[in-house]
Amino acid sequence: SKLGMVCLNKLSAGGSVKWHSHGSYDMKIVHFSLITNENDLSEVRKDDKTYAMNYPEREGYIFNSIMEHRSTNFSEHDRIHLVVECSYIHSMI
Repeated sequence: SKLGMVCLNKLSAGGSVKWHSHGSYDMKIVHFSLITNENDLSEVRKDDKTYAMNYPEREGYIFNSIMEHRSTNFSEHDRIHLVVECSYIHSMI
């Protein structure tokens, strides 16, 4: 597999990331939720509908960053995600 950006993202308590899209992009983005809470929401817009999800801790998620998305941390605690860009993801099983 080919790695791109690898970084830790902190979304401060009460913080948010505005609606955005990564446009035409050939890399996959995987979010690993390291520290979170039930009031941390990630939202995606598709076909004029908004879908919200809380990613539980210690889970990894392949994310379609071409779709318009945002995150809001409604809690009093910071959220930490490890974000990895890669061109190929294979099963470890």
